[in-house]
Amino acid sequence: MSGPDHASVLAVHSLSKRSNMAGYRAGFVAGDATLVRRLLEVRRHAGLIVPAPIAAAMTVALYDDLHVLAQRQRYADRRTRLLEALLCHGSQVPGSAGSLFLWATEGRPCWDTARDLA
Repeated sequence: MSGPDHASVLAVHSLSKRSNMAGYRAGFVAGDATLVRRLLEVRRHAGLIVPAPIAAAMTVALYDDLHVLAQRQRYADRRTRLLEALLCHGSQVPGSAGSLFLWATEGRPCWDTARDLA
């Protein structure tokens, strides 16, 4: 546990899935102010400053909650269809409740399953 002041804690948030912005490499960190300042200093000197068009897109995405709900539903629909297909194929999908991803197994080597699905 971090305690009430969140010392030594960084939370990393990506807009990759939330806003369908994977190619943008857009996100942010929050948390311990000292660590955030250090990280910003490293990014600045490493030449990793976010380009203005990406920053503008992030701003729009972070202020719009409606697209997040639509994206969440889109992923849920895809997940449901994939889960049904995997179960029909004979896979077991243990421990994947609430996840964006499905962890499926047929009880055999994964490469055999991947080859059959391909």
